[in-house]
Amino acid sequence: MVLGSLGDHWFTVTLAAEDTERTKPDPAPYLAAADRLGLDPAACVAVEDTPTGVASARAAGCSVLAVPSTVPIARGSPTSCATSPSPAASPPPAHTSKN
Repeated sequence: MVLGSLGDHWFTVTLAAEDTERTKPDPAPYLAAADRLGLDPAACVAVEDTPTGVASARAAGCSVLAVPSTVPIARGSPTSCATSPSPAASPPPAHTSKN
């Protein structure tokens, strides 16, 4: 439904629930997407809006940007990425300002 509204021309690959044997919170969807892209999951950033999706992406080894929407994602919960980023994620480079 969303893909139809946005248009698939914006995406290199797409993957739906029926494309993997297991679904979220299993890491299979993110592992399959990284494979289709030819990337290591550690090189991927997942944008997720549910605790189940965050758990799936983290289990696959992706970095995660959690954007709560209809289902809250509590800070510090096992599915939160705000306090415990993916082990494969490295901290952002330091930024200094002269102002």
